[in-house]
Amino acid sequence: MSMGGSVTPYQYLSYVLLASFLLSIFSVLIYQLGRRLIHQIVVQETSTNLSVETNLKNDALVKLDEKLHRKSSWLATPLPYRILWYGMAVLWLLAGILQAQPMMFTNQFISSILQNAYLTQVPFLRTSDLALMERWSHNPVTSNIEAIMIQLFIGVLLLLNRRNWLGYTALGGSIVWGLLVWAYGEGFGNTFTTGRSFLLSGTPGAVLFYVVASVLLFLPIQIWENPRFYSIMRVALAVFWGLAAIWQIIPSNGAWQAKTWQNSLQSMIQTPAGQPAWVTSGINMFMRLAIQHVSLVNSISIGLFFFIAVLFLLPTPRALMVGISCLVLFLVWWWTEDFGVLGGMGTDVNVAPLVGLFTVVFYPSIRVQKYLGSFGKPVKHDLK
Repeated sequence: MSMGGSVTPYQYLSYVLLASFLLSIFSVLIYQLGRRLIHQIVVQETSTNLSVETNLKNDALVKLDEKLHRKSSWLATPLPYRILWYGMAVLWLLAGILQAQPMMFTNQFISSILQNAYLTQVPFLRTSDLALMERWSHNPVTSNIEAIMIQLFIGVLLLLNRRNWLGYTALGGSIVWGLLVWAYGEGFGNTFTTGRSFLLSGTPGAVLFYVVASVLLFLPIQIWENPRFYSIMRVALAVFWGLAAIWQIIPSNGAWQAKTWQNSLQSMIQTPAGQPAWVTSGINMFMRLAIQHVSLVNSISIGLFFFIAVLFLLPTPRALMVGISCLVLFLVWWWTEDFGVLGGMGTDVNVAPLVGLFTVVFYPSIRVQKYLGSFGKPVKHDLK
């Protein structure tokens, strides 16, 4: 897909993923061929008196046993691990599909996405950020196709492969590509500049959760079987909600000013493509309320965020914890994030669904927790 010149990081990553995909197919074919040849030699030397029918049955039983073993080894992993793995696969596939929207192949992608990220970019990356926008503006179709390929390859490889070298290649690609998108596509989610707000600017950025999830999926299964791991992750979620509240409190972030709410929410409504009326009406309603009663709305938001943070630190029943969190996240996803994917320029589902996924994964039910044993010593309980 290169149009000449030096190879960009995302080009290099797309070539690595494509080569890994083709190599995996070649490896599987060679493995199957070699396995059949070895099996035939062994059968001829040790089972010359067996009938052809018996040999075929034995071969079928061996294949069935291997298939069941691979399946059981994956099913033996903790349920939260599998939920996060497949969640990441679906999210990367969705990101690739969203990247294929018609407006993404035009320079409007630069003015609506990359330039907005540049405004909150850290100073030492602005030169490379400008170079990226210039390169993209010269070849918007080629650049966008490369981005689509990378995201779809990551999603497909995660969906089809599990804890093997190809699955780990996809996780590595998820980390590298995620960091590039977080830096240049999201401007680090406004994390390192003023105006930070989970509610109004999507801080710390949705793609950061992709990176964190991929790093966690690299961890040994023994860690995922340790209940203390889930306790640590719940504390991390509590810290996130606490930071979300603090960001709303800090005056320099502008959450106490009606103009900040108006500018942020109007940008959700005034997207290039049309949206369902009920979506825009909900955002309009919340925008009018926030403009007229900015101190009250911001105070309620701060209180809700702190309340959820405290719930994560307490032994809160899972149904209550997940219910309250998901309700608040849904309203945030609707009223301040415009569901992330609407308007023709959405590149991901935005932050709220990612926080919801982490909540479901790292706040497992008691039934699932019974499967989680001590470090390195998984406990198998009868859940019937």
